[in-house]
Amino acid sequence: MFARLKSRKGEARTPVIEVFRRYLKPMLLATGARLAENGLFYIFTTFSLTYVATQLKLDRNMALNGLLVQLKTVQSDVKSGSVPTSTVNSLNTASTAADNAC
Repeated sequence: MFARLKSRKGEARTPVIEVFRRYLKPMLLATGARLAENGLFYIFTTFSLTYVATQLKLDRNMALNGLLVQLKTVQSDVKSGSVPTSTVNSLNTASTAADNAC
């Protein structure tokens, strides 16, 4: 869309609004997919940490370290190209949060 406008030497007055007007459904689908992915990741992480600490009676730091090892393993798989890039962003966020919690 922007390339077409540029080739006609025209500019959109409000490009963000124009994108939402023309591509509302794909934008909502992409946003929903991303929210679902992140939401499930954080639910699983929270559940895992709580389960390890309350049910297994293990140290919370041990659970955090286990999650960090798992995250680093997946990140190395990403570098080799076997994991989608969208997953990498979620893993980096979680890894940083877990590092800060320790």
